[in-house]
Amino acid sequence: MEVWEFDQMPWPGRASVTMGGKSYEGVVPGSAIDRRYEKELYDGHLAMARRADELGYDGFCLTEHHYGSLDPSPNVLAAALAATTERMKIVLLGNCLPLHGHPVRLAEELAMVDVLSGGRLVSGFMRGGAREFPHYNIDPTKSRSLFEESWELIVRAWTDDEPFSWHGENFDYDMVSIVPRPLQQPHPPIVLAANTAESIEWAAQKRVPLITSFSPTNQVAETMAYYREYAQEECGWTPGPEYIGLSRHTYVSTMIASGLNAKAVSVLAGHASIDVTYDRYGHLFDGHESEAGDRLNAFYAGKAQAIAAEDVDAMSRDELLALIHSLRSATG
Repeated sequence: MEVWEFDQMPWPGRASVTMGGKSYEGVVPGSAIDRRYEKELYDGHLAMARRADELGYDGFCLTEHHYGSLDPSPNVLAAALAATTERMKIVLLGNCLPLHGHPVRLAEELAMVDVLSGGRLVSGFMRGGAREFPHYNIDPTKSRSLFEESWELIVRAWTDDEPFSWHGENFDYDMVSIVPRPLQQPHPPIVLAANTAESIEWAAQKRVPLITSFSPTNQVAETMAYYREYAQEECGWTPGPEYIGLSRHTYVSTMIASGLNAKAVSVLAGHASIDVTYDRYGHLFDGHESEAGDRLNAFYAGKAQAIAAEDVDAMSRDELLALIHSLRSATG
């Protein structure tokens, strides 16, 4: 079993924007951004990654979110981690393929990260969803086709040593020949972060690890059971434990005593910047820490109810290890 740290890097503070009669949750307008603190926020995230590398974490995960996140391009941050860490894997969870107008450009960038990191890239792909598509005006009915063709084109660009043409449903290239070439052979490991049946089946068809997030244990167990069943019955192979990934919120701090709701904090802890947020940037919330906690708790109320129902409370190191073993047993 490997342990990766997942940093989603939200801007410290949430908002919603209404335009054209539509409400966009999680969007932070530029007027709410204090530019004086952006560089310090990035420095804090990078320092946390370096510390994770020193402490022996197996990997550090980045994701792609827009209009409310400090990480609209995980590839840029992955390049920074390649230069500032030495050992752990750099895991992208991941690039939302339908949002990338040119998959060849994405294949080139990821190959660069793999070379710069000395072959430490784990390239996660996602189809994305309601949180991403409106921001880039992506037609949801075309997202599956965009996702699958982008995947196929990126893998071929990584692995085909001779120039080739590509004339597909969504992309048209007379010639593709990327430089640099990925360091890992035949290409960097691919993982799929997914929850829908179609994407679970795609992971089984492509024989790549499946990672699921932000769901209670019984739902994760059902997802992984379907993944194994489909792989065995439809694809002729059996995923082992190394093909199963679970992202789970944890929070280690003395801050619970300051009045923040323990269950809300445990849910929000997947956003690994939160400790830095409250320690250094509480003023950005225009209120006291407890008020900021209330606002964050309200935003994540649905997830909090589902996961906190499992009675995730403050616990000792031994209790946390026991919980990890129970999750492994439940999900395989």
